[in-house]
Amino acid sequence: MADLLAPLSNDQASLLRVVSGSFLNEGHWPVWDYVERMAARQRLDAEGLLKSLPFVEGDLLLGRKYGTVWYGRYPLMPDTRIQLTIAASLHLPEYDISVGVPFIRILNVLIDWYDSAPVSASEVNAPTITDAELLGVLPTLGSQLLEQVPELLRFEPPTIGGSEPLSDGGWRKVLASQLLKYRGLGNVRDYVTRITELVEAGAEASAAELVDMLNNSLNNPVLSSLSITLFSRRF
Repeated sequence: MADLLAPLSNDQASLLRVVSGSFLNEGHWPVWDYVERMAARQRLDAEGLLKSLPFVEGDLLLGRKYGTVWYGRYPLMPDTRIQLTIAASLHLPEYDISVGVPFIRILNVLIDWYDSAPVSASEVNAPTITDAELLGVLPTLGSQLLEQVPELLRFEPPTIGGSEPLSDGGWRKVLASQLLKYRGLGNVRDYVTRITELVEAGAEASAAELVDMLNNSLNNPVLSSLSITLFSRRF
C-alpha cells in the first residue's frame, strides 16, 4: 500500500503547488487546461506526475482512491477540475496553514456536533450542520474558506458526499457516523495516518472474509470455482 506520509519529489510537489495556487489566490480549483499549461512552463509533465502521485483505496473510500489530489474523470479533459485533498497539506506548508490546520479544527467540531445532536428512539434524525452554525463555533474562519468547506469535505473519507445549498447562499451538510472514527486527531499527519490505518484494516477484513468463503465452499464445486475466481481477481 502506498505511503501517503512519504515525501514527494520536487516535481510532484511543484505540480501540487500549481493546483493550490489557484485555490489560495483565486478561491477556486483550476481546470486541467490551466494545470497542464502552467506545469509545462516549468518543464513539468503534468499528466505523468499526476499518475505518479501515491494513493490508497479500499471499501472505506466507497470505491474511490484517496491521495493528494482528486479529479472526477479520466481521461482528463481540458475542463476537468483538479482539486487537492487535505493530504496535500503534508507537502505544501502554505496550503497546510490556510486549509489543513483549519480543516482539523472543522473536523473536530463536526465530531462534537454529531455526538451532541438530538437522538430519537422512534425515528431517524440525521445530524446536520449549516455554514452559519459552523461559523458560530469557529468565528475566525475566513469567508472564502467557509464557502469552500462543502467542496473540501466532499472527497474526504469522514465526510464523503455533497452538501445541500440553502436559499440564503449558505449550505447544510448531513453528518454520518464514520466521523467518529476520526476522534482525537491533532493535525493533518494524524488524520492521514488514521485514514491509512482504517483502509489497511478494511483490506485485512475483506481478505479474511474471502479466505473464509473459499474454505467454506471447498466441498461445493460450483461455489469453490466462484470463490477462487473472486479471490484471484481481488488479489
